Amino acid sequence: MWNATVDRIEQPDRIVFDLDPGEEVEWPQVVDAAHVLRTTLEKLGLQCWAKLTGGKGLHIVLPFLAEHGWPEVYAFSRSVAESLVRERPESLTLDFAKAGRRAKILVDYKRNHRAAVAVAVAAYSARANPAAALSVPVAWSELKPRLLPQAFSVRNIRRRLKQDPWRDFWACKQRLR
Repeated sequence: MWNATVDRIEQPDRIVFDLDPGEEVEWPQVVDAAHVLRTTLEKLGLQCWAKLTGGKGLHIVLPFLAEHGWPEVYAFSRSVAESLVRERPESLTLDFAKAGRRAKILVDYKRNHRAAVAVAVAAYSARANPAAALSVPVAWSELKPRLLPQAFSVRNIRRRLKQDPWRDFWACKQRLR
């Protein structure tokens, strides 16, 4: 999924923060980082939503009105990510090199650049893993260590489709400041 729609291609309408854990990071640490990011955004007056990736990480998605260009949105996402890493340098990083972040979570904000080649996996997409795990939107009340990152697959998603933990996401008209 790209962060802009075809009718406003030069004005993104969402930011995706990819919380990508290193090899030594346990799932509860990823959940904790997501809640820290949510609190940071709430302090800025912004709401965000969480999505399991079907892999080891999480996507935190921040929707907003398409009023700014790519450079401004990218700068905002970078600023938030840098702030998080300053707050928790022992567990979070902006370093993409896998060797340097085995015990840390990468706060990947670079997906918010117009020319980004790595974009967020779409909700309900199957991942290429043996369990056919899916990327699934989740409510903040569900996002706890006991909810495993690959909790949903093509085998058990049917029940889940009766819920929409992101129903407020679609109506969110917040402004990025």
